[in-house]
Amino acid sequence: MGIHAVRKLTAIMFADIQGYTALMGSDEDRALEMVDTFERILYDGSAECGGEVVNFYGDGCLSIFPSVTSATECARRIQLAFSQQHEIPVRIGLHLGEVLIKKGNAYGDSVNIASRIESLGQPGAVLLSEDVVRRLGAQSDMEFEKLDDCEFKNVPLPLGVYALRAEGLRIPDRSTMTGKLKPGSTEDLSIVVLPFENLSGRDDEAYIVQGIADEIRSSSWRSNHCA
Repeated sequence: MGIHAVRKLTAIMFADIQGYTALMGSDEDRALEMVDTFERILYDGSAECGGEVVNFYGDGCLSIFPSVTSATECARRIQLAFSQQHEIPVRIGLHLGEVLIKKGNAYGDSVNIASRIESLGQPGAVLLSEDVVRRLGAQSDMEFEKLDDCEFKNVPLPLGVYALRAEGLRIPDRSTMTGKLKPGSTEDLSIVVLPFENLSGRDDEAYIVQGIADEIRSSSWRSNHCA
């Protein structure tokens, strides 16, 4: 008899503890205490918002929700608990898509995309795909800031990535974001831009040379990290 599997359109939340493996090597007791708290907050927070934890990986977790509103609200609540109450460095990524539920676990391209968005995350922040932000729409009172259009591994098209803007949450610095991006966009490349000299002799044109330097830095970061 085949194993019953169900496909459903759902909001997906991926979360993990940043630096957990290194912490296990340096302070095992603290790492184990941290993952216990991580697990408890995720299970309780998901349930309170109508979701459920379907995959748990020790220092990582995948939860699904019936709506993007409930998923985003859960992400906001638990990130505040992790960062402000327990000082646990957790990355969170949200996506919307179809998943295959089989033997209590979730599979599919949408799960992989959620994990890639999460990989760009930073402690104290909640990242969302453009699909999630679009579905929330104008009826939501939540605010977002677009970070960039990023090219992820094994994802054919660039994907818009946003950060949830809310009291107590962090907006990541674009220049420090790294994650599961396509080969060639995650290389440890850098560019140094020295100040341009204003040869016009006019003080009121100084902003032009500064603007050129800023544009080179911005363009360089985009080409090395996101589309």
